[in-house]
Amino acid sequence: MPAIIANAGERAAHATLEFFTARIPNPHTRKAYGRAVGAFCAWCEREGVTLAGLTAPTISAYLQLLQQGEDGMSLASVKLTASGLRHWLDFLTERGVFSYNPARSVRTPRLVVREGKTPVMDIHQGRRLFASLDAAASTGDLRALRDRALMAVMLYDFVRVGAVVRMRVRDFEDEGEFASLLERIRQLGSG
Repeated sequence: MPAIIANAGERAAHATLEFFTARIPNPHTRKAYGRAVGAFCAWCEREGVTLAGLTAPTISAYLQLLQQGEDGMSLASVKLTASGLRHWLDFLTERGVFSYNPARSVRTPRLVVREGKTPVMDIHQGRRLFASLDAAASTGDLRALRDRALMAVMLYDFVRVGAVVRMRVRDFEDEGEFASLLERIRQLGSG
């Protein structure tokens, strides 16, 4: 537990522990918010800021500092940090540690994303990939056959690899002309 939280008393420590164990169900979000809150607490300790002394200008100054310099965070990372701090301090406010959330009024610059960062496979690359997998599968290579099936499901249904690898044979529903994986893919993809 960071010293800034421990020094604020048992209520703050308990609420923070509850926030990170019971309030955030998604492990990826929990980890990202944990990094954000941990880094913020470390900065507060270096700057001599107490939990009770947090103000909107203090939080705003921290977020602006994150963007500065050549090694500054991307705007998306700063927005994630701001979200983590806002949600954590909201929870502390709900639990009576604060009378109001000092991060509530802090705004970050607007982020406009016109193009994703994930590279997209074009049709020619896809055909070459399937041709190589077909060639390997025709020699009896079971791994190539498995890989072809995985790639086909991901490309046909636009599914993340994480959802596909969690699937089981029982998730395939064969109803004659209408075979389906869709319902199970939706369930797995939302987890």
